[in-house]
Amino acid sequence: MGSPIRILQIANRIPYPLNDGGNIATWYVAHYLKSFGHIVDLAFLNTNKHFGNPSDIAGEYNKIFQTPINTDITVFGLVKSFFSPLPYNIERFKSSVFESQLIFILQNNTYDFIQLEGAYMALYIPILKKHSKAKIVLRSHNIEHKIWERLSKNTSNTFKKYFIEYLAKKIKIFENETLHNFDAIVAITNDDEVYYRNQDYKGVLTTIQAGFEDSLKSNIDKIPNSICFIGSMQWMPNKEGIDWFLSEIWPLIIAELPEAEFHIAGKGMDNSFSHWAGKGIVLHGLVPDAADFIQNHRVFIVPLLSGGGMRLKVVEAMGLEMPIVSTRIGAEGIHYTAGQDILISDTPAEIKESIKTLLCDQEYADTIARNARLRAMNEYSWKELVARFEKMYKELE
Repeated sequence: MGSPIRILQIANRIPYPLNDGGNIATWYVAHYLKSFGHIVDLAFLNTNKHFGNPSDIAGEYNKIFQTPINTDITVFGLVKSFFSPLPYNIERFKSSVFESQLIFILQNNTYDFIQLEGAYMALYIPILKKHSKAKIVLRSHNIEHKIWERLSKNTSNTFKKYFIEYLAKKIKIFENETLHNFDAIVAITNDDEVYYRNQDYKGVLTTIQAGFEDSLKSNIDKIPNSICFIGSMQWMPNKEGIDWFLSEIWPLIIAELPEAEFHIAGKGMDNSFSHWAGKGIVLHGLVPDAADFIQNHRVFIVPLLSGGGMRLKVVEAMGLEMPIVSTRIGAEGIHYTAGQDILISDTPAEIKESIKTLLCDQEYADTIARNARLRAMNEYSWKELVARFEKMYKELE
C-alpha cells in the first residue's frame, strides 16, 4: 500500500449515535478508511438538537473539531428566510464561528480530499477553496429538494403546502448551483447519479450505496403476529408514513387479524405521539438496540410516501433476515427483486394483503427473509463499499 490518504470529513452534525441513516453512512466510511490505513479528520457542527460528545467517536478519527450551533426554527428566522437567497433549513447551518474553525483547520493541516457529508455543507465551499488545494467531494446522501417536493404533494394544508413548495424550489436552486463546485460526487443511489448527470455535471461521478454491519442473532424469540417499524420521527417522511399507515392500513389489518400487533420505535417520539396509541399498537420510542428490536418481530414494514436517497434500515432489516413489506419509495435505491427478497406494495389494500400473507404463511416469509439476507450479504458489506471510496480517492489523486 502507498502513502495514506488524508481526508477531512465535514458534517452538519455529529455522526453518532448510530441510530440514524446519515450518521451510519458517515461513521462507517470513516471507520473502514481508518482500518485501511488512511487518516480521517472530522469537522462538524454540534447542533443543539443532536448535541453529542466528540469522545464518543474519538476512536474513529485522527482529529475531531466541533462547533456548537443553535439550529432551532424561529418565527423571525422563517420570516427572514423569505428575503434570503438561501433556503431556511440550509441557512440555519451557516456559522461564522465554523468558518473560522475551518480556516484554522486548513491552515494547520494538509488534506488530499475534503468530503462534505450532504449538500447543506456546500455553504462552506468558498472557504475551503480559498484555504486548501484539496479536492472537494460531495457524499450525496439524497437529492434534498426531491424530499420536499414529495412532502408538498402529500400536504393538504394550503399554507403549509405553499411554504414547502417554496422551500423545495430554493433548495433545488442551491443544490444545482453548488454541485458544479465539487471535484467528485458520490451518489448513494443510481437514480441520484442519473439526476446529477442530467444537470450536466462534469466532474467524477459514481454511485456507492450505503451498507450494513452484520449483527444477526440466532434463537431470538419473535412476538407472534407482530409487525414493526423503526426510524427517526424527527425526519418528516417517517412521521408522514406512519400517520398514513395508522389511518389507512392498520384498521384493515386489525379487522382481519385481530391479534396483530404493530410496534413502532425511533428517536424523537415524545408525548406528542400519544395519539398514535390504539388497539394492537405499541409505542416504544427510542430503543437501546435497533437490531434486537427488528429481530423481535415477524415483519418489518416501510410505509413511506416521500423521502430520498436510500433507507439504511431496509438494508439492515434485509441483513437481519427479516421479511419486509415496503412501498416503492420506501425501498428506493435498494437492489431487490419484488416478490423474491422483499414485497413491494403501494396501496392500503396491497400492503394489508402483503402483511397478512407474511404473517400467515411462515414458509413463504422465511423464504423471502433468507433471500433478503443473501442479497444484503452479497451487495451491502460496508467493508466492500468503503473499499470503493478508497479506489475513487486513489484515482482522483
